[in-house]
Amino acid sequence: MRHSPQNSQRGLTLVEMMVSIVLSLLLLAAAIQIFTANKQTFRMVEASSRVQENGRFAVAFLRPVLRSAGNTGCANLNKGATLNRIADPSRYGSGAIQDAINTFGDGVGVKGYTYSGGALPAELVTYGLTRGTATGDVWESSTNEILVIKFGGACPGGNIVQVMPSTSANIKIKDAASCGIQQNDLVIVSDCQNADLFGVTNNPNAAGANKDTLAHASNLNIANTLTKAYGTDASVYKLNVVIFYIGRGASGEPALFRRQLVNGSFQNEELVEDVEQMRAVFGIDTDNPADGTANYYVAPASVPNTNWADVSSVRVTLTVRSKADRVTVNNQRLTHVFSATIKVRNSL
Repeated sequence: MRHSPQNSQRGLTLVEMMVSIVLSLLLLAAAIQIFTANKQTFRMVEASSRVQENGRFAVAFLRPVLRSAGNTGCANLNKGATLNRIADPSRYGSGAIQDAINTFGDGVGVKGYTYSGGALPAELVTYGLTRGTATGDVWESSTNEILVIKFGGACPGGNIVQVMPSTSANIKIKDAASCGIQQNDLVIVSDCQNADLFGVTNNPNAAGANKDTLAHASNLNIANTLTKAYGTDASVYKLNVVIFYIGRGASGEPALFRRQLVNGSFQNEELVEDVEQMRAVFGIDTDNPADGTANYYVAPASVPNTNWADVSSVRVTLTVRSKADRVTVNNQRLTHVFSATIKVRNSL
């Protein structure tokens, strides 16, 4: 039997079309779901990578500074060395610099303050910290520790290359520029038995015979004489005062900030964004004689002023969050906690 052309199939039935549309929609929905899941996974992985990176950077900024707390060269001033402060605080207009001169070498290399809003502690106000809504202001939306660290910063060009002929003579070092030492800076010279803190009264970077020499005249110092005429076994260290805190970043979000002494004035620097909290406890070495190992850890408020010199380590905990939101199952920012216990080397 032969079929005529009129009897051949020319299209789909309505039922077949509906079935094909439904199947197409199911496939499309599956494709969209896969795309959405992959996009969310990508956002999660990216956010996690950023958080991990920021956390590592934050710890990397804190670790070397806390390790150096209280450094005055190879000597530990809290255990028998002698510091002679000839720098005259009254010659420096900044209250923060005056405080740094008066307190450096008292055995306290690091000190912490717990802050959760309201008036700032007087010392932090002296060091120029402010509260408010401007970039660099202290973050008030969570409880945080603020760390104040003082130390002499070593540099490759700080070693003395000529024996001083007298206690009032200039100090000749290898390379002042590599140390960042400029006129009016505060520096420490130390040979592990004695140390002197003085203001540099000349420009050690100027060309000529006095290049890389450090003068300590009486226009910045109480006297122009040091404890001793230092030899080539001594080195010069630049006085550093560094404050770490959580502040309002340029984006309006919390960030880890560093405020430090730079060429005679204190300056803020945003280090790592989206660090929303910094907590710290302090390890106290109560052994007599001290062995440099913490016997217990306490919050700043539980450290008596007389015991800050006994801090042998600092345990810092940082909470870092992702910049992007809606990356977790409950549509929140991704957060991760980083913790590090850092030995204060100069407590040994």
